[in-house]
Amino acid sequence: MSYKVPLVCSWEYFPHKKGLITGIVVGSYGFGSFFFGLISTKLANPDNLAATIEDPENNLTFFGPEVADRYHL
Repeated sequence: MSYKVPLVCSWEYFPHKKGLITGIVVGSYGFGSFFFGLISTKLANPDNLAATIEDPENNLTFFGPEVADRYHL
């Protein structure tokens, strides 16, 4: 759904290069997600600490307060 607006606008500006424009727009979304993941991990867990708090009932592992306190919802 979020691809549609930039694709349609780009197709209107470059009607003879729709394939190239589609590749650039879709690739940009992919690269954006990749880099956002790296940056957010560095901001939230710069020391690369492992998740150590286990919840065996639900088979989950959580980060300690040194990482969890960096998240503000």
